[in-house]
Amino acid sequence: MVDGKPMSLREGRFFLFFYNPRCTHCQAAAATMSKLNFKKDFTVIAIPLGDQEAAQGYLDDAKFTVAAASLDTEKLREVFKFEYPPYGFVIERGRQTGMVPEYDEADQHNAKPEPETTLRALGVLE
Repeated sequence: MVDGKPMSLREGRFFLFFYNPRCTHCQAAAATMSKLNFKKDFTVIAIPLGDQEAAQGYLDDAKFTVAAASLDTEKLREVFKFEYPPYGFVIERGRQTGMVPEYDEADQHNAKPEPETTLRALGVLE
């Protein structure tokens, strides 16, 4: 279910973004992604880990308006495995084609801004 409607991950292209609404690192990641230009044929789906009541406020605060929301966290976590959020997966026509584990902006220690560098390499961004 995405924004209250059934949606199949087998039809289309998706970026699944798992986050914790109470995590400041997740909040910064969402704010960074809100400035990225996702390709029009990708649907960005934000999935909260815990505190689902705060999920929409989290997206609003981050100005992450390109994201749809899914509260099917448990079902999706059975399929998509990772340790800690934020974490993302690229799905194309039902197949996972990439993972996005890093969410750190470029600075003097990190030459590549993430997740932008990985999302661009995976063909998700314009």
